Amino acid sequence: IYILATLVFSLFLSSLMVLAYYITDMDFKYIFICVAGGTVGAVFSILQRNNEISFDSQIPNKYIYLQASFTVMLGSISGGLVYIMSMSDLALTFANKNIYSLVLISIVSGFSERMIPELFGKIEGAN
Repeated sequence: IYILATLVFSLFLSSLMVLAYYITDMDFKYIFICVAGGTVGAVFSILQRNNEISFDSQIPNKYIYLQASFTVMLGSISGGLVYIMSMSDLALTFANKNIYSLVLISIVSGFSERMIPELFGKIEGAN
Protein backbone atom coordinates (compact mmCIF):
# COMPACT_ATOMS: atom_id res chain seq x y z
CA ILE A 1 0.00 0.00 0.00
CA TYR A 2 2.83 2.36 0.92
CA ILE A 3 4.69 1.96 -2.37
CA LEU A 4 1.52 2.22 -4.44
CA ALA A 5 0.44 5.36 -2.56
CA THR A 6 3.89 6.85 -3.08
CA LEU A 7 3.75 6.16 -6.80
CA VAL A 8 0.25 7.62 -7.17
CA PHE A 9 1.02 10.72 -5.13
CA SER A 10 4.32 11.34 -6.92
CA LEU A 11 2.69 10.91 -10.33
CA PHE A 12 0.04 13.42 -9.33
CA LEU A 13 2.53 15.95 -7.94
CA SER A 14 4.96 15.58 -10.85
CA SER A 15 2.16 16.02 -13.36
CA LEU A 16 1.05 19.20 -11.59
CA MET A 17 4.59 20.57 -11.63
CA VAL A 18 5.14 19.82 -15.32
CA LEU A 19 1.77 21.38 -16.12
CA ALA A 20 2.70 24.46 -14.09
CA TYR A 21 5.98 24.65 -16.00
CA TYR A 22 4.23 24.71 -19.36
CA ILE A 23 1.44 27.08 -18.28
CA THR A 24 3.52 29.74 -16.56
CA ASP A 25 5.75 32.28 -18.20
CA MET A 26 7.61 33.35 -15.07
CA ASP A 27 11.35 33.84 -14.97
CA PHE A 28 11.76 31.14 -12.34
CA LYS A 29 9.59 28.46 -13.91
CA TYR A 30 12.44 25.94 -13.83
CA ILE A 31 11.71 25.48 -10.14
CA PHE A 32 8.68 23.39 -11.13
CA ILE A 33 10.88 20.97 -13.08
CA CYS A 34 13.31 20.74 -10.15
CA VAL A 35 10.43 20.01 -7.76
CA ALA A 36 9.26 17.25 -10.11
CA GLY A 37 12.83 15.90 -10.19
CA GLY A 38 12.92 15.80 -6.40
CA THR A 39 9.65 13.90 -6.44
CA VAL A 40 11.09 11.32 -8.82
CA GLY A 41 14.14 11.00 -6.56
CA ALA A 42 11.89 10.33 -3.56
CA VAL A 43 10.18 7.53 -5.47
CA PHE A 44 13.56 6.00 -6.32
CA SER A 45 14.48 6.20 -2.64
CA ILE A 46 11.30 4.37 -1.62
CA LEU A 47 11.80 1.69 -4.25
CA GLN A 48 15.44 1.23 -3.21
CA ARG A 49 14.48 0.87 0.47
CA ASN A 50 11.60 -1.48 -0.37
CA ASN A 51 13.01 -4.43 1.59
CA GLU A 52 13.74 -2.32 4.68
CA ILE A 53 10.27 -0.80 5.06
CA SER A 54 8.07 -2.54 7.56
CA PHE A 55 4.70 -1.51 8.95
CA ASP A 56 2.63 -2.78 11.82
CA SER A 57 -0.51 -4.48 10.50
CA GLN A 58 -2.55 -2.63 13.14
CA ILE A 59 -1.82 0.79 11.61
CA PRO A 60 -4.79 2.21 9.70
CA ASN A 61 -4.23 2.81 6.00
CA LYS A 62 -4.73 6.56 6.32
CA TYR A 63 -1.44 6.81 8.24
CA ILE A 64 0.35 4.86 5.55
CA TYR A 65 -1.06 7.24 2.92
CA LEU A 66 0.01 10.18 5.04
CA GLN A 67 3.56 8.87 5.38
CA ALA A 68 3.74 8.23 1.64
CA SER A 69 2.61 11.79 0.90
CA PHE A 70 5.13 13.27 3.36
CA THR A 71 7.96 11.27 1.82
CA VAL A 72 7.10 12.56 -1.64
CA MET A 73 6.67 16.11 -0.39
CA LEU A 74 10.07 16.00 1.34
CA GLY A 75 11.68 14.92 -1.92
CA SER A 76 9.89 17.65 -3.86
CA ILE A 77 10.93 20.30 -1.33
CA SER A 78 14.53 19.10 -1.66
CA GLY A 79 14.31 19.53 -5.42
CA GLY A 80 12.96 23.05 -5.07
CA LEU A 81 15.69 23.96 -2.57
CA VAL A 82 18.36 22.79 -5.01
CA TYR A 83 17.03 25.30 -7.53
CA ILE A 84 16.86 28.11 -4.97
CA MET A 85 20.38 27.45 -3.67
CA SER A 86 21.79 27.28 -7.16
CA MET A 87 20.18 30.51 -8.29
CA SER A 88 21.15 32.34 -5.10
CA ASP A 89 24.86 31.52 -5.65
CA LEU A 90 25.13 30.04 -2.15
CA ALA A 91 25.87 26.54 -3.38
CA LEU A 92 25.78 24.51 -6.59
CA THR A 93 26.66 27.57 -8.67
CA PHE A 94 28.13 25.36 -11.38
CA ALA A 95 24.61 24.23 -12.28
CA ASN A 96 22.66 27.48 -12.28
CA LYS A 97 22.93 27.95 -16.04
CA ASN A 98 22.18 24.35 -16.99
CA ILE A 99 18.67 23.04 -16.30
CA TYR A 100 19.74 19.47 -16.98
CA SER A 101 22.33 19.61 -14.21
CA LEU A 102 19.76 21.15 -11.88
CA VAL A 103 17.22 18.41 -12.58
CA LEU A 104 19.82 15.71 -12.09
CA ILE A 105 20.92 17.21 -8.76
CA SER A 106 17.24 17.57 -7.79
CA ILE A 107 16.66 13.88 -8.40
CA VAL A 108 19.69 13.04 -6.29
CA SER A 109 18.52 15.37 -3.52
CA GLY A 110 15.08 13.78 -3.52
CA PHE A 111 16.73 10.37 -3.35
CA SER A 112 19.06 11.33 -0.51
CA GLU A 113 17.21 12.67 2.49
CA ARG A 114 20.45 13.93 4.04
CA MET A 115 21.77 15.93 1.07
CA ILE A 116 19.95 19.19 1.73
CA PRO A 117 20.48 19.26 5.54
CA GLU A 118 24.19 18.55 5.04
CA LEU A 119 24.41 21.30 2.41
CA PHE A 120 22.75 23.74 4.82
CA GLY A 121 25.29 22.72 7.47
CA LYS A 122 28.19 23.41 5.11
CA ILE A 123 26.77 26.81 4.14
CA GLU A 124 26.27 27.68 7.79
CA GLY A 125 29.79 26.61 8.63
CA ALA A 126 31.24 28.65 5.75
CA ASN A 127 29.45 31.81 6.83
